Amino acid sequence: MRIFSKCILVFLLLISYQISFSQTLDEFIKKAEGFNQTGDVAQAATVMEEAIQTYPDNSTAYSYLGLYRGMQAGRTQNYME
Repeated sequence: MRIFSKCILVFLLLISYQISFSQTLDEFIKKAEGFNQTGDVAQAATVMEEAIQTYPDNSTAYSYLGLYRGMQAGRTQNYME
C-alpha cells in the first residue's frame, strides 16, 4: 500500500508540474505576435511550430503558422525558396 501511495504522489506532482510550466496556445500566439510586431516573421513562425508540437490537433495553431508562412513568402526576394 505504501508503494501505491508513493506512486500516486509522484504522478500528481508530475501532472502539476506539466500544468504549471506548459504554455497555453494563447501564450504561444501572443509570443509569435510580439515577434511579428518587431518584424521577425521567421521567429514568429518558429514559435507557432513549437505550438503545433505541443498542440498537434489544434487548427488555430496551424492557421497562425500558415499566416506567418504566407507573410514570409510575401517578403522574400527569392521565390524559389
